[in-house]
Amino acid sequence: MKWKLPVYLNIRQKVVLGLSLCMVVFMAIGGMSFRYLREVELKQHFVEVADDLNNAILEARRYEKNYLLYGSAQDLQENRKYVQQGLETLNRISPQVHEFKAAPFLDRLGRDLSDYSSLMQRLSFRGHSGPLPGLDGLEEQLRERGKSLVDVSQELVAFERRRILTIVTTLKAQLLAS
Repeated sequence: MKWKLPVYLNIRQKVVLGLSLCMVVFMAIGGMSFRYLREVELKQHFVEVADDLNNAILEARRYEKNYLLYGSAQDLQENRKYVQQGLETLNRISPQVHEFKAAPFLDRLGRDLSDYSSLMQRLSFRGHSGPLPGLDGLEEQLRERGKSLVDVSQELVAFERRRILTIVTTLKAQLLAS
């Protein structure tokens, strides 16, 4: 059995219909490509901010080490400055990237950075007034929390870079298929 269109089109109408369908397909492909490129742009900006956050954490760790070795108040102050810079960066970008798959990394970094700051604060009190009861192993806790911060921040950057590569690969496959 042969199916026939109930509407008969002349040659001009068929050409116009064919060209219109092609235009709709090209516009859909262009729209999807634009969306992918916009997502790459947003993620690239996020990776730059995540790199800045990672650098702030590394600097805080450097001043933590110096404070633990030399006990300098200036190192403690610099550590606090970089921790505060990291917290401000997290607060600034968290609302913008709540839909990203990396949002749980940011939540964990926020909690860990706050815990790290509290541990550093407790350690600085111990340094001023001598050993405080209940603070055994505080330096070890601080080092562990700091290591966790570095690991999570590096994992965040690597995760988003992989997501960018995935988007670019998908876009290339889509354009090749079209």
